[in-house]
Amino acid sequence: MQRILSDLSEDVELMSSDAMLSVKVEHLERMLSYIHELRAEGVVL
Repeated sequence: MQRILSDLSEDVELMSSDAMLSVKVEHLERMLSYIHELRAEGVVL
């Protein structure tokens, strides 16, 4: 659980930098999969 939240915050930091759009899309997809994972564990966002 803590690992998921840590990865999410790292992804947000990467997205706020001047990374290429394709990289941002990849991170968004990862964030969506993390959110899906959290919901599967019963966490309400």
